[in-house]
Amino acid sequence: MNEAMVLHNTLELGKDVIAFLDTRVGRYLIEQQQRDEREAVEALLAFDPYAFDTHSKLLVALLKLQENATLARKVNGYLHDAILNANQAEALIDNQEE
Repeated sequence: MNEAMVLHNTLELGKDVIAFLDTRVGRYLIEQQQRDEREAVEALLAFDPYAFDTHSKLLVALLKLQENATLARKVNGYLHDAILNANQAEALIDNQEE
């Protein structure tokens, strides 16, 4: 696949993501991601490290908190990256056409 095709596909993906985010499903996923992220922060703030009787149990609990926070951000990150990449592709396409 040549560079022009890659740029075009990247731009189209970004447009698709923007359109998707304006659908009920897209809005639902973003709302759920935001809820999950809030819950992960609340769990971290309520975390009591002294409630664990061993270092390994504490470590497992901390890793689970970290995993929950990371998962909550992944979907939004993928969508955001697609939009940013599309913006960059559009700029490159515009520069090539000039």
